[in-house]
Amino acid sequence: YGALAAALDAELRFAFEVDVGLHRGGFSSPAEIKALTIPKGLRCEGIMAYEAHAPEIPGLFGGAAKALKQASAKAAEFVAVLGPDQRRILNIGGSRTALLHGSGVANEVSIGSAFVLPKDFDTPGLDGFQPAAFIATSILKALDPVLPGPAAVSRTLQALGLFPRKGCYLYGGKWMAEPVFPKGMKPNGLVGLSSNQQFMGLPAGANVKPGDYAFLRPTQSEAVLQHFGAIAVFSDGRIVEFWPTLPMG
Repeated sequence: YGALAAALDAELRFAFEVDVGLHRGGFSSPAEIKALTIPKGLRCEGIMAYEAHAPEIPGLFGGAAKALKQASAKAAEFVAVLGPDQRRILNIGGSRTALLHGSGVANEVSIGSAFVLPKDFDTPGLDGFQPAAFIATSILKALDPVLPGPAAVSRTLQALGLFPRKGCYLYGGKWMAEPVFPKGMKPNGLVGLSSNQQFMGLPAGANVKPGDYAFLRPTQSEAVLQHFGAIAVFSDGRIVEFWPTLPMG
């Protein structure tokens, strides 16, 4: 970056990525930063810390509260080796942790996925958020499903509750998503997943037909949204505009 700044004859601002417990990368010790000589043309603006591990720490080891406290304390150690003019960005947190912080050294938090709340982000710190992004796909076929082979096998499995009496096939499939509508729709292990025509079991009372829409809630955000086109923004009973997503890569 120093060489790039010199080649461009420009000042480049940066923040140090620091490890506060996730161990995914970044500087692991404040001493490492203190020992650095920052090349001419670069200006340190602060640190970027991430503690996505905190909600996953078992209570046996102190749970999320202790992990967040430790992460904040570690971040403060990194801030202490920065000069007063190098502390504009003191960042910590992710969607599942940012709102769990109380007081601390950070002056900003990072939130992304929480704004569309995929299923994996149903955590206590995000109780006030609502899901805002869904996969809508057409129902291609609605039928009384039968497995390949003797019909008696299907009837026996249905009697045992292992295979549905009603089902449908969706356009596409095998997404990182969980079905939410029609109510009670779910995949079946005997048929398996497909990225072409996804089979879904339905409750006995479900009333669907080809051309109806099924809806699924993504379990992740960018990992799913980038596989589709623009997001159709639905408001007051109609699609009001389209929002492009960032490209893959």
